[in-house]
Formats: sequence, C-alpha cells, structure tokens
Amino acid sequence: MFNRFQLKLIMLFFMLLDHIASFIPNTPLWFHYVGRLVAPTFFFLLIDGYFHTRNKYNYAKRLFVASGIMASGNILITTLFPSRITNGDVNIYLVGIMITAAVLLSTYIAYKAPSENMFRIIFCGVIMLLAPIIFSIIFTDVRGVKNNIFLSMAFSIVLLNFIEIRDKENNNPLTSLSIIIIIFLSLFTEGSILGPILTFIFYYFRDKKLSLVLFYSIFSLLFMGNNFSYNGLFIENIQWMMIFSIPFFFSYNGKKGSDLKYLFYAFYPIHIWILYIIGFFIKR
Repeated sequence: MFNRFQLKLIMLFFMLLDHIASFIPNTPLWFHYVGRLVAPTFFFLLIDGYFHTRNKYNYAKRLFVASGIMASGNILITTLFPSRITNGDVNIYLVGIMITAAVLLSTYIAYKAPSENMFRIIFCGVIMLLAPIIFSIIFTDVRGVKNNIFLSMAFSIVLLNFIEIRDKENNNPLTSLSIIIIIFLSLFTEGSILGPILTFIFYYFRDKKLSLVLFYSIFSLLFMGNNFSYNGLFIENIQWMMIFSIPFFFSYNGKKGSDLKYLFYAFYPIHIWILYIIGFFIKR
C-alpha cells in the first residue's frame, strides 16, 4: 500500500520515461506505455485531494497559477528554441515575448484574485488556454512545448465546484451552463476529454469501487478503437493502457505521507523544458 507522496513519486518516474520518449529521439516505445498510467492516477489523487483540502478555492487558484507559469514558460522556451520557422513575415521573438507577457500578467491577476472570486481565475485560465493556441496559429509549423496538465486539473477542480453549487441550488440553469462551458474549455487543454470524464468517474464513484472499476475500464477500452491488430493496440492507439492504473488506485492507503506538495509543481515543468531543449539540440 502506498501513501499519497509515494504514489506521486512512482507516477513522476513514469512521467519522466514518457516525456523522454516524447522529446528524445530513438527511445523505446514502451516508455509511452507506462506513461499512460500517469494522468489517470494524478486525476485520481486530484479528486481525492478535493475532498480533503480545507480551501477548495485556493486549490483551484494554485493550479491556475501553476498553469500560467507553465504556459508562459512553454511559449518562451518554444520562442527561444523553435523547431522551425516558416512564417518569415512575423518576428517569432517579438510575438513570443508579447504572448508570454500576457500570460504572466494573467497569472499575476489570478494570484492576486480576492478570496472566492472564481470567475476571475477562470477568466485568467481562458487566457492561459488561448495564448498557446494563438501562438500555434501564427506559427503553424513551429512544434514546441504544449504540455500543461495543470490547466486540465484546474478546470476539473472548478468543474467540481460548480457541480456542488448546482446540487445545493437544485439545478440552477446558470450553474448548469457554467458546467457545460468548463467541460467545453477542458477539451482544449492537454487532458482533453480525459479531464472531465475522469473527474466525473472519480467524483461520483469515489465510494463505489465496483462502479469505479467498471466505468473506468469501459472508458479506457474505448480508446482501442476498432483496430485490434498489434499495430493498432501497441503502436497507434496505446491510450487504452491507462486501464493498468487501476491497481494503483487501490494501492492508495488514503494517507498523505511526506508534505512536499510543491515537488510535482516544480518537477513537471522543469523536466519537460530540460528534455525539450536536449531534444532540440540532438535533432539539429
């Protein structure tokens, strides 16, 4: 049985392998296999943390601030180390710095947002979401760093907050609309459909283990598609392998363990940026 800290350490190691395969050429494909276990397990712990945190607003706020730092760093790293530039009419450095500054400003606004002002941090989250999209539209052939699971997690916490408000207000139409908007925004984050679906599964079936396993397994196996060949299952559509994270869910003993909550916040962006830069020079 693992406590929260131990489980995170295992997933950080799997994450490292997955991202090595993403950024460094000629690495084993199976590095991506173990990487499929990471996001579901972190979302599992995220929802568990939602039930234990003393301030759910600060929980979301912290994730949005981390997301802003990650987004600005991604754009800056991509600007300094672009894969290639085909749009010669636009100065990538000027645009990159301007967009980075906008994201940093939104991050500061989110950080300084008064207590319980959820809509302000959501607005800042939208800016963090749009910034890399705008950068990609301007520089269509530049392949940079796009990872930002913090934003997916932040929207998941906001989603849970609105779900609880809706339940208390007896299905207020405005709150229901807010839920739909948050789900829609989540689709454009790194987590995409995984974010809201995993959030629903881990939230509603938190105390119903059999139902959790059933719905999680069905969702996982849907990623197999209709190609059951070796190439289809082990090369093209490997996301179904997230089903193997189930044993880790039930190996969690519910205890916190060492209090190093900022380890993940620091390790996640730093290791991605380092690997991207290493890969950049290897591919030159």
